[in-house]
Amino acid sequence: MKTIGFIGGGKMGEAIFSGLIRTGACSAGDIAVSCRTNEKCGVLEAKYPGVRTYNTSGEEGVAAITKDSDVLVIAVHPGEGNAIMEQMEKYLDPARHLVVSIMAGVTTDYMETFIKKTPLVRVMPNTPLSVGEGVTGICGGKNASPEQVEEVVSMFSNLGLAVVLPEKNIEALTGVSGCGPAFCAQFLCGLADAGVALGLTRDIAIRIAAQTLAGTGKMVLEGNVHPEVLKDGVCSPGGSTIAGCIYLEQNAVRGAAAGAVQAAVNRVKAVAEEAK
Repeated sequence: MKTIGFIGGGKMGEAIFSGLIRTGACSAGDIAVSCRTNEKCGVLEAKYPGVRTYNTSGEEGVAAITKDSDVLVIAVHPGEGNAIMEQMEKYLDPARHLVVSIMAGVTTDYMETFIKKTPLVRVMPNTPLSVGEGVTGICGGKNASPEQVEEVVSMFSNLGLAVVLPEKNIEALTGVSGCGPAFCAQFLCGLADAGVALGLTRDIAIRIAAQTLAGTGKMVLEGNVHPEVLKDGVCSPGGSTIAGCIYLEQNAVRGAAAGAVQAAVNRVKAVAEEAK
């Protein structure tokens, strides 16, 4: 089994490796994680027995995790990426290593100015990976073979939906699925608030709102039902649902959702530019 090293043990990195361990895609002993402090390393070791940790506050830590891993996942903020890639490049073996980046907005062309020969695959996952319901967009760099891209697809398919996209579409996916959980959570809160206002307890309101969103998504995915068809199937003539749908349209909910995605994509691009 290949060893997967995560350079960055933050929320997204942890969502990925915890999901891989939980689903049995790999064992804890196949996972290495780097952190900036010994304290954080200790927390992860206690939480995930068997996982190896490295302090990468200095280059020696980056060298160690690079040498001890076959697949390296760069899971840091784009602003930290340049220094990490400069350090990694000294210890990468193109015949052995595969680099996977989850840095939002950072293109393969840009990363390949640092990682010159080692195969590189760019991915954009989202946090529901931690419960096996994630979405990951994937595209390969110029040195990555179709087999290596498929290796990454296979890894992330254990955690939800994994799709290969042209790199020009990765930002759009970032806005919809990468940022989407926060947008869905806001809508969920609105449904729950209404339930509370109408007499439900907060706990029950949140649970039924969450299950309603989860079930709706499952109908679209597993039943291959277009959202408009699904909506029309719930709306009876002169009924309560169509009255609510008209209210949503009057308050531009679709436009607000589309605007939120565009605003998120604009910020992704700005952050990537700031990191250069």
